[in-house]
Amino acid sequence: MIGLAFSIGLSAQTLQEARAMFREGNYQQSMPVFEKELKRKPKDASLNYWYGVCVYRLEDKQKAVSYLNIAEKGRIKEASYLLAEAAFERRAFKTCLRHIDQYLLYNTGQHQNEIARLIKLCDQFPKMTQQIEDVLILDSVIVHRDKMLEAIKLHPACGELSAWKGKTAYLNEKGERCYTSDSVAGRGFDIFLYNKMPDNWERAQLDGQLNSAYNEAYPYLLSDGITIYFASDAPGGLGGYDLYISRYNTVSETYFKPTALPFPFNSTANDYAYIVDDVIGRAYLVSDRRQAADSLIVYTFVPNDQRRIVQDKDDDVLLRMAEIISIADTWNGVNVDSIKALKEEHYQTALENYHQEEEQEEAIENASATLLIYDDIFYASPADCRSKEGKAYYEQYLKFCQLRQQLQNTIDNNRRLYSEVEDGNEQKIKIGKRIMQAEWNMLSLEEQIQICLQHLRQAEIPYLNTGL
Repeated sequence: MIGLAFSIGLSAQTLQEARAMFREGNYQQSMPVFEKELKRKPKDASLNYWYGVCVYRLEDKQKAVSYLNIAEKGRIKEASYLLAEAAFERRAFKTCLRHIDQYLLYNTGQHQNEIARLIKLCDQFPKMTQQIEDVLILDSVIVHRDKMLEAIKLHPACGELSAWKGKTAYLNEKGERCYTSDSVAGRGFDIFLYNKMPDNWERAQLDGQLNSAYNEAYPYLLSDGITIYFASDAPGGLGGYDLYISRYNTVSETYFKPTALPFPFNSTANDYAYIVDDVIGRAYLVSDRRQAADSLIVYTFVPNDQRRIVQDKDDDVLLRMAEIISIADTWNGVNVDSIKALKEEHYQTALENYHQEEEQEEAIENASATLLIYDDIFYASPADCRSKEGKAYYEQYLKFCQLRQQLQNTIDNNRRLYSEVEDGNEQKIKIGKRIMQAEWNMLSLEEQIQICLQHLRQAEIPYLNTGL
């Protein structure tokens, strides 16, 4: 009873009390009075505005439009601005601009930054929807913000995503290089590289145009060691954090100016991470579009080797695809369940092979470290060599063995991919060419290994008691 009396005390009893609460932002308490008065005076512009704002803030912007339209006709200034926001939310760009024009006639001087952004987005959206990347989205899952990393399954050869000082970080396969974001005095967060030293991690500045005066975070480096994806809230994006790509210039040792990713990877919400597993051919997009404050949505998709633009879709479908209203819009008759199962099977197989390859590499290292030099004379390491030339050839031989294993892994992975792609597919032709090139490289490498071994023995035999 005390609680009930308290809640009644907080609710407005008269229109004057409701208006006072409304001005303080207490829409929940003032709304019932406006609703009651509106039933008596349904055409009253002020009542429609007050009630419409309550609906707008508490329930649904689009549900408030009919009330705000009456308020706008009654020349209530703020109604025009709210109608512009609601129109943009449903991507009615011409209607949004019309309400903005109406609001600007009042010359209030308010919402200048927001209006400038709406005008820019109304211009950008129609252009960007003509450049949507045609990407197959396999699945989506909603997770708590703290559980984001659990929804992303990377092959170990691609490195690892983990938490680093409270931030998401990327570590390369060997665990010796870490990309993450750190605070910088006066400019938010920048992306830094940490190199692992014997007893600590040494921070290095990433030169070039990668970082801005705003916040950069969620870095992910492709296995080529050159291409980096990250998120930034710098001006010029669609809103919140947007996703960008940059590449490392090996000549100048700096990063090129980042480029924003197209639809559907960016949106007016916060888009945090773009992660590609190029071993499996599976990628992830992390965003908070249409999610609760503590939730994220993680999309799984098939990354394209080359960018493809969506073709032959009407404007309504393009808008849906731009913002991923439904992942089914991206399927185009493809059997998604079979692709998901195939990718997961490929992941599990590749994971098993990876661990087997680690064991094989260790065995190869042990085997290759023991070399027959002459008759029953064996060397176990370069330190056994009697000559400088022999030691150099032994070290070169070990490097060749490591390259041979890497090349064999590449051939095996491409053969698996080749078997999974349908005949006649352009991608299958490309994979076939890669396999042929890798096999030629393997033949050349085997010749170099034999030549290296011959030079090693020739360099060492004069130092041995062989009886020759």
